[in-house]
Amino acid sequence: MGLGKRGLRPAVLQSRAVQITDIGGTSMSLNVNSSSDYEGVDESDDEEEEGASVMEAQEVPAHQWTEFFTEFSQRYSGQAVTVEVGSSYGDPNAEEAETIAQGLTLTGVSVDFKDGEEGTIQIFLGDDTEDHIVHVVTEPTYVWRYQDSDGDDSVLEIEAADGPATLLHL
Repeated sequence: MGLGKRGLRPAVLQSRAVQITDIGGTSMSLNVNSSSDYEGVDESDDEEEEGASVMEAQEVPAHQWTEFFTEFSQRYSGQAVTVEVGSSYGDPNAEEAETIAQGLTLTGVSVDFKDGEEGTIQIFLGDDTEDHIVHVVTEPTYVWRYQDSDGDDSVLEIEAADGPATLLHL
């Protein structure tokens, strides 16, 4: 379930360049070597290597989830997505994720919190011509939004209190 540090989250996508943003909006660039642990992290401010792709991770605060997922659903409804369960995005020590849906269209994402309960986040996939899947994340704790260097959403990570992380790849 992530790296366990609230507020800081590395994001890596097929490159050695990493951008970290804390919940206060402070950013730091890192160059990550290809080792499988964090001993290879170099906190330098050197310019990015040519061709490197930087992903920015932003935590979506829980009090904004309803509004965020409403807007997210409107923006990406109908887009083919992949949903994986079981690993944290950008964690080089994470086990391989299980793909539960690939190439299905996103119908929407909703949040359901009832008084005194932990709540759920539901991801709705498929349309009239496809299989329908509803993936439910119970007791969500964190939502991470990964954007590429152009500011486009690429991945959502939803962490759960007692379960594996869910990754929604756009």
